[in-house]
Parts: sequence; structure tokens; C-alpha cells
Amino acid sequence: MHDVSPWLMAWAIGIEWDAPAVLANDDKNTGIEPYGGRYFEATADASPTESWMAMMLDHVAAEEASYGNTMPLAFVNWVTTDPLAHPEEPLAREDLVGVDPMHVRPTDAWPGGYFAGYHVYPYYPDFQRYEPGIADFVHGGRVDPYAGLLTKYREHHAGVPFVVLEYGVPTGMAKAHEEPHGRNQGDHTEQRQAAINADLLETISEVGLTGGYVFAWTDEWFKLTWNTMDYEIADRRAIWMNAWTNEAHFGLVASEPGLAGTLVLDGDGSEWPEHSRAIAETRQAIREVRAANDEGFLYLKLVTDRPETWTVAPITIGFDVLDGEGAGIGLSGAFTEADYRLVIDGSDARIEVRSGADPMLNAYQRFGFFPPAESDPGGWNLHRLITNRPYTLFDGTETEVEIDPAGQLHHGTTDVNDPAFDSRSTWFAAEDTIEVRVPWQAIGFSDPSTHTVFDVSPDGVIDHITVDRIGITVASGSETIPTTGYEWEDWNRVSYTERIKAGSGVFAQTVIDLSR
Repeated sequence: MHDVSPWLMAWAIGIEWDAPAVLANDDKNTGIEPYGGRYFEATADASPTESWMAMMLDHVAAEEASYGNTMPLAFVNWVTTDPLAHPEEPLAREDLVGVDPMHVRPTDAWPGGYFAGYHVYPYYPDFQRYEPGIADFVHGGRVDPYAGLLTKYREHHAGVPFVVLEYGVPTGMAKAHEEPHGRNQGDHTEQRQAAINADLLETISEVGLTGGYVFAWTDEWFKLTWNTMDYEIADRRAIWMNAWTNEAHFGLVASEPGLAGTLVLDGDGSEWPEHSRAIAETRQAIREVRAANDEGFLYLKLVTDRPETWTVAPITIGFDVLDGEGAGIGLSGAFTEADYRLVIDGSDARIEVRSGADPMLNAYQRFGFFPPAESDPGGWNLHRLITNRPYTLFDGTETEVEIDPAGQLHHGTTDVNDPAFDSRSTWFAAEDTIEVRVPWQAIGFSDPSTHTVFDVSPDGVIDHITVDRIGITVASGSETIPTTGYEWEDWNRVSYTERIKAGSGVFAQTVIDLSR
């Protein structure tokens, strides 16, 4: 154990409070006397939850005082349980109850002080899209709802320092929610993430708040998010990296799976023989197929018989992961059984899923979110994620489902030393070489470390099935090239590397400038 108290700046206790739990606690404890402690107390109009917060702060203060210490204290809050009314919020749960830091205060016995601390992100809850005074708030010559919300918080908490305890946007290859001004929950390049985080910090400063803490220092593989978690096995999430789970990619520091920096998408391919194995060698249009894997991706390298053949006729890679099921990959006459297919057609590449196995379609079509035509059993759909369910707005307007075309793949290099580096890149093609890294969820895996895939039935029930291998077939035009498929060992320990994300200098310079 180590004494870190000399480096302690402040305490912010608690979590993002569950609104129904807060409401239930308030109802159960109606009429209790406001808490009055030696160091912290609740005001006369404090709710039972707020009174409990005062008690917890008093407990922390007493512990610190026993060592002769004092410092600023706060309890954690977030937008969902803020004390303001948001009648334009379409989801009742997100404006169900408030917890007000202004109903708690320090006594004269606590000289360290008190502040309000909130987690505030620009993309959620959705009232930021609609509420007058927030959605149309102008800051720095542009409409900025985030600045509008922070300004309302500053006004409500007048006399108490306000700190944004969490803010930021994640990188990753998919998103879970969209924001009208592009500050989405995911699918940002590392450079874009740094620029947005810098802009958010500048906004926090410009509207007159005390400070902000970017979330987070490093990527967290174990994190879950609402639009991918049902397809994952929760207690195995720290064992592999899901590139489609945005919550795992908030870090300023990238935590990358074992082959990152080793198998680099750059069109060279000379490193592949040492780190992969051949699963097909032919005299056909596709001369060689090599495969490898790590904790984040299935890697494939294709060598063609002529340069840039994918610009003449599509190249399709079929993945058979569900035993006894599958559909023909069906491009230019080629036929084989597959559940997912990767199509490279000129400058376009995408991951598609057969309609019968489409997880988003099967999970949500029974609610009427998607047209019946998409359920053609012989058809293929772009692999997508839902980012917002339809809801009814305050004025009666019915919104449409919002989706992320996660299966639309980014072409680019994963060479961090290349100015064109894009951490979202999943394929690179040049001359006679195609290099691909496929996120595990994109081809149906809920836990690649135990060979487990998900299967969503038409009534939305999700089964997790263990498979032995992935069947892989490649087609170039009308020519079909079978492979031996791909097998790998289960794992319970991970290999990873860390690096500062690209563009971090922009964010660091903003921190330096605002600290002067």
C-alpha cells in the first residue's frame, strides 16, 4: 500500500445515479429530517437522496480531518439526474428526478470547500437536440448546444464552482449515438477525437466553469455499450477488444491488440509470412490467402494474379460461422455458403450479413423499425448497429430509427508513422495485395477467445454458440477459391501494446494554453 494523499486534489464521490433508484429512495424516505453533520449538511429543502449525499460527504470529510487534511469535495452527478426540468426530453427516464448539489453545503468546520461535479457529454440525452435555449444556443459565432447546457448549469449553480468531471468522445469503428454537430459517440479518427476534446475543453473554459476532466486516460476493453452489449458475453469482455463498442475507445492512450504494429495495413505484406499461415494457394485469380488473428481482429491477406483486380470485378470473402446455415455469397455467379461476406468493389468495401442472420433486423423488425423487404431469406444486408430507437417528441412528431452503417469499411493505412494513418482502417489494397482486418463482431463473434458466436432468432432471442472454426471462401468475379478455413487457440490471457493516440498534441496544447 502507498500513501498518495500528497497528490490528492479533491474528492468526487459516487457514480452516475440511476434515476429510478433515486426516485424510489426519495419515496421510501419521505419526511426524514435534513442531515446535519460537523462538516457537511443538507438544506431544509433537500430531498432524502440529497440529504444522504450530505451524510456521505460528511463521512469523507471526517476521515480526512482525522489526518489533518482538508480539500474540495463533491458528489458525482450527471445530466440524467440534474436538477433542471427538460420538458423536451423524449425519454421520460432521462428527466425522471433531479439531484441538486445546491441542497448540500459545507459548514465552517470544513475550509477545503465544496463544488458541483457532473459528467456532461455532448451527444446525450437527446433534449440537447430540442430544448430552446440549448439546441439553438449560440456560442463563439456558431450554434452549440453543449455550451448552452453548460451555461444553464453555471447559472443554476451560481456561487458554487462547477467542474465537468467527465467529457469527451471516443474513437473506435462504430458509434452508439449521434449528435447534430458531429460530436458523435464513436467512429472518430484519433485526430478528430483530439480536436473535439480540445474544443469541448475550450468551451468549458469559455462559458466560465471551473474546469473539466477528459474521459479517459486509456482505452478500456471491458466496457459495454447499449447497442453491442447484447451480442457479447459480459464476463469475457476484458479478454478481447471489440472495435465496434465505442465505450472501449475513449482513451487518450490506445490499448491495441497483439498484432497491432506487426501486421500493418499498408500494401506491403512482406511481414505476413512470419505472423500468419496460408489457407489457400492456387493458380487462379486469387493466388494466395493468408490468415492470422489477435484479440481484436481476424486478419486476411489476398494476393491476386494481376494488379488491382478488385477494380475490374468484385472480390468477395464469405465467412461461414453458423453450422448448418448460410446463403450463397452470390456475386457474379460465384456460390458458396456463408453467414457474412466482405465485398471489395473498386474503392468500396463492406461487411454484409445474410438476412436470416441479420442481428439488427431480427432484434428490432418485430417493432416495425425496418421494411419487410429486408427480411428476404436469400438476401444480404449491410451489417449495421442501431443508434437511436424511434420515439415521440413533445410536439407529437414521430422520429425514425437511427442507424450506424458500421459494416461500411474504411480504406486506409494502420501505419502510425504515415500522415494518412486512420485507426478505423480495415482494409488496404495496392498492386496485387489486399490486406484486411475484420472486427470480430462484424462476423458474428460474441467472444472469439472461446470461439463463441451469436445467433439472433426472428423473435429477437439471442443464442451464444461455440464453433470450431471459421469457414472462408473467396470469390473473384465468377471464380470461387475455397480455403482450408481458419482455426485458432482459445485464450485467457491477452497481449497488447499502448501508445499515445494520433493528434494528442492538439489536446495537450489546449490544456497548456488554458492553464496559463
